[in-house]
Formats: sequence, C-alpha cells, structure tokens
Amino acid sequence: MWVTPDGVLHTVALPDPSQVLTAPAEDAFRRLVGQEGTAVETFLEAAETDCYDDVRVDADDRFVAEAPPQGLVDRGPRSVTELREIVSAVPPRWRLDVVMALSDLFREIVEPPRDRPRWLPRLLRRTDR
Repeated sequence: MWVTPDGVLHTVALPDPSQVLTAPAEDAFRRLVGQEGTAVETFLEAAETDCYDDVRVDADDRFVAEAPPQGLVDRGPRSVTELREIVSAVPPRWRLDVVMALSDLFREIVEPPRDRPRWLPRLLRRTDR
C-alpha cells in the first residue's frame, strides 16, 4: 500500500490472494473461515475501514506499485481474536494489502468460481510451491 501526497491510498491487486500467506497460515485461515465465517467477514470489513481511517502519508516511495512479500503472514489463526492479532502485527505499509488479500481469499472460499471445481484452485496452489 502507498499513499499519494493528496492522501489517496493505493494497493496492488494480487492474482492469487493467498500469496501473502504461507501454506500453513492459509490452511488455518481456510479452517477458520469454515468454522467462524460470519465473524471473520465482520472482522475483515472492520479491519479495512480501520486501514482507511489510519492513513499516513509516507515520503518513502520505494514501495509504490509493489505487491506485499509472498508469505508475509506466516502464523495461522485459530480464532478471530488471533486473526486480529496477526493483522495488527503486519507492518502498516502492508496491512491494507493483507486485509484486501484475506478478503479476496475469504470470498474465494465461500463463493468459489462456478466455472471450475471448488478443489482446483487449492490443488493448483499446492503444485506451485
């Protein structure tokens, strides 16, 4: 994420939102969504709003148009409370990117694309690692 001098936040859309998570963290997030989907969704919506409310213009422009590092989140949440702690621990530079990626992954989990089997994206990601 970066902020332009006029205060506008920008993020980079990730073709595979799970790339910000390590494999164990992704597996734990998927389990959590299966167990507490509504609470996860509510948290992610609030976390996104918090990111926009806490905007700071940064003179460091070396991250402009950069995606967050792969595997940035390496701890898997077992509860929404732990998910909140994990997201809070992400450096502010990448926090909105991580929240947006988790939101995209959440939608992928609860609403898989209709044109391919539900298990295919997970299989493809596992073969890429």
